[in-house]
Amino acid sequence: MYSSLAFHYLTNLTDLAARIFSALAPRGRLVFSVEHPIVTASHNPVWPQGAAWPVDHYFDEGPRVTDWLVKGVVKQHRTMSTYLNMLVRSGFAISRVEDWCPTEEQVAARPEWERERCRPLFLIVAADKEAT
Repeated sequence: MYSSLAFHYLTNLTDLAARIFSALAPRGRLVFSVEHPIVTASHNPVWPQGAAWPVDHYFDEGPRVTDWLVKGVVKQHRTMSTYLNMLVRSGFAISRVEDWCPTEEQVAARPEWERERCRPLFLIVAADKEAT
């Protein structure tokens, strides 16, 4: 199963993870991406012009309101450990974790992406349902 940039909008992700685990066949895999918890942490998310990205309220999980394509979008901030431990508690074995940002080759092709190498943009996780 694959989910791209959706889980950080859901309030009850723990129940969903358990339901996904039970629906997967043995050796099934869940791969998902979310906005990186560093990005979703702030209660006042402002895209700074400089290279520094403010990380505040990282351990204060819960809703964050931001303007993303439309005004007032609500995202659920969770720490990286919350995401990973939720999967483990649901029965998954974590097989890969990536903090994603553009590669140097991508920046060479799109120089405006240089500032996106200052912090991870996305968290990508692969978790397996091991055979029983």
